[in-house]
Amino acid sequence: MKSQLVRRLSKMYFLPNLPGYIAKGHLLYQQDLEHILRGFWFESSAFDRDSFTVEVFVQPLYIPVSHLSFTFGHRLGSLGKGYDIWWKYDEETEALMMQEILSFMMSAGIPFLEERSSIEKLINQYINLDLMGNKHVIETISYAYVLMADYSKARNLLDSFFDVLTYDIERYPTVRWIIDIQKRVQLIREYLKKQDYEVARLQLNEWRDFTLSKIGLL
Repeated sequence: MKSQLVRRLSKMYFLPNLPGYIAKGHLLYQQDLEHILRGFWFESSAFDRDSFTVEVFVQPLYIPVSHLSFTFGHRLGSLGKGYDIWWKYDEETEALMMQEILSFMMSAGIPFLEERSSIEKLINQYINLDLMGNKHVIETISYAYVLMADYSKARNLLDSFFDVLTYDIERYPTVRWIIDIQKRVQLIREYLKKQDYEVARLQLNEWRDFTLSKIGLL
């Protein structure tokens, strides 16, 4: 689907029912961008220009990346029906199709986003962390404690996480993204050790602005 078509459909069918949301390109997002991006992404098929699916996701903005990330997300069909859905756009059935998608958004997508609408809620959703699990999730939660000013929990988690990252780098010394995470973790750890709490928070805000700029929302 072309971006202009997604914008038209969003303006006609979705935005009137989603107060506080903005449409930009393939993205439909909540305009509150303090720490977390919340929204829907219309993903076009690589094999059929008229086919698309919808991702519902939240993205912690204080992790510096240059792209949208669906680590904290699901396909809308999977949330609404229990299985992935690819819609095929047809002008004749447009209204019916958009009403179906809107129904999934309201019944499954919005509750998913609201359950992760703040750093406190994000932590509660992923509180049972496995340090050997998804490193992006662990980094996200670690910094969330910093933003909540729970520096003791942040430092304890970062210390343990740093050891895990060191072990993984010893095994896979050329995996760049793990090395990058460790560098960020070490930087925030050092600030916390020195009790430079405000500097740590400013660093996370700087990363937030970087991410917003790279994904075109700043």
